[in-house]
Amino acid sequence: MKTMIKNFIPILSLLAGLSNCISPVDRDIEQPLNILVIEGFIDNDFGPHEIEVSLLANFASIADGGNKRPVDADVRIIDDLGNSFQLTRETFIREDLFNPNPPGCSASVGEIEVTTNYMTESTFRGMPGRSYALEVVTSDRTVYRSNFQELPLPVAIDSAFVEFVTIPSNNEIVPTTGIDVYAIWQDNSEINNFHFWDVDGTYRIS
Repeated sequence: MKTMIKNFIPILSLLAGLSNCISPVDRDIEQPLNILVIEGFIDNDFGPHEIEVSLLANFASIADGGNKRPVDADVRIIDDLGNSFQLTRETFIREDLFNPNPPGCSASVGEIEVTTNYMTESTFRGMPGRSYALEVVTSDRTVYRSNFQELPLPVAIDSAFVEFVTIPSNNEIVPTTGIDVYAIWQDNSEINNFHFWDVDGTYRIS
């Protein structure tokens, strides 16, 4: 079966629709357990590949401790041949995540460690047909290891093309313009394929 993907997401329309129907929820939220959260993936392109390791955040604002809690861990990728690839920690610290001096409040917020990301070497890339597992050893020596997952062969793209589009608006003198990106390929119905867009571009205003 032929598949066509279009990278168009009507975020503004969705938000406009949701803003008209807001129902407050009044209930006590229990504090979350220390659940480890791991986000990220690898592919067959050169790195660095990024794996984010954190503890479950509170249901609260960042000022009340609702940001993701960073994790100091030993993180590595292991392949089916027993090779081990060590990841290095790269902590992201941001300031001014919210108004540091809101009206009527003199308190200020300093630097906040928002994520703990672990990066592969730039020379690392997954090999299609090989299987990989992620191992995380936390500072208290608790070991978490995923199951081995095979990296499937990439699906060849039959064709790719772009179309210039103009988004009409009654509030703008100069209309918003851009491009829609399309790709067509043949999926193998016998395996589960995963596809994602990696978009890079150069923008110019004339």
